[in-house]
Amino acid sequence: MTANFDANEKKGFRLLTIYERLLKGGEINKSALADEFGVSPKSIQRDIEALRVYISEKDFYDADSFIEYDRAKNCYRLVKAEREWFSPDEILAISKILLESRAFSKDEAETLVHKLLSQASPDMAHKIKEFLKSDLYSYVQPLHGKDIVKHIWQLTEYISNCRQITFTYTKQDLSVSQRTVNPVAIMFSEYYFYLAAIDCNSTNEYPKNFRIDRIENIAPTGQKFSIPYSRQFKEGEYKNRIQFMYPGKLSTVRFKFNGNSLEAALDRLPTSKVIEKNKDYAIVEAEIYSEGVKRWMLSQKDGLEVLSPEWFREEIKAEIQKMANNYKLLYKGE
Repeated sequence: MTANFDANEKKGFRLLTIYERLLKGGEINKSALADEFGVSPKSIQRDIEALRVYISEKDFYDADSFIEYDRAKNCYRLVKAEREWFSPDEILAISKILLESRAFSKDEAETLVHKLLSQASPDMAHKIKEFLKSDLYSYVQPLHGKDIVKHIWQLTEYISNCRQITFTYTKQDLSVSQRTVNPVAIMFSEYYFYLAAIDCNSTNEYPKNFRIDRIENIAPTGQKFSIPYSRQFKEGEYKNRIQFMYPGKLSTVRFKFNGNSLEAALDRLPTSKVIEKNKDYAIVEAEIYSEGVKRWMLSQKDGLEVLSPEWFREEIKAEIQKMANNYKLLYKGE
């Protein structure tokens, strides 16, 4: 805008400024604002009354949002429905999780935190940023260093519209292949976002997991797909049963646990339940995909013993023996 506002433009600019400050948790002092805009306190009072009417009509379904006057501080502030807005403590918690996940490039992580902070008042935003200062400074982005937010949204659109897509995919060994898939879900695990998709060139009806940062040249094929309801991918159930994004065979595994933290073990396996417990150990059962949980169990081998199924117990024992043999070779210097 130019400096040559007419009366209506000045009022509109003033109203937007007041509303924005209120939305961010700011406190409005009528006299101070009148001096800032070069108008009378009565003009500011009329602005506040106009905003009160606007908020009451906009949020007619929710009486929890309104402008109140604080006599002790001689200011106005917006009381917001808690379920509709992030509070400062929620912004801090979400920002900490976002940074600890290390899922994004440094630029994307800083942008996302900045947008979260913009929902708080300037004073609170500054305070939260101070708490996050060390996290932001020490943030280490994943090695791929790619911006992935737009790719995630692009893939989500294809999933929502049941559109078949093709893309080039780089595997861990750096080999590149062309894939044609029916995308069904976006998931996150251990620093990376994954696309779960049914490979159109495979007879396997279960989805494969593709790291999104390794996907390039995404394009729709022009084909749409449909999945019978009985076979539709249930993302929540799948995530509760998979570890480290390795599928394997879906099995009910029972094991004895006497490690340091039973609570951590149960949180690691969302489908788990304690069958038996005493002061020395707990018997736990979980429905889980075998390949991923095998990797976790091997890291817990000193405090965990697989009881069933038999085939899985034998696989774990064989892996432990293999690890022991490799250690002996290393110790001998061979």
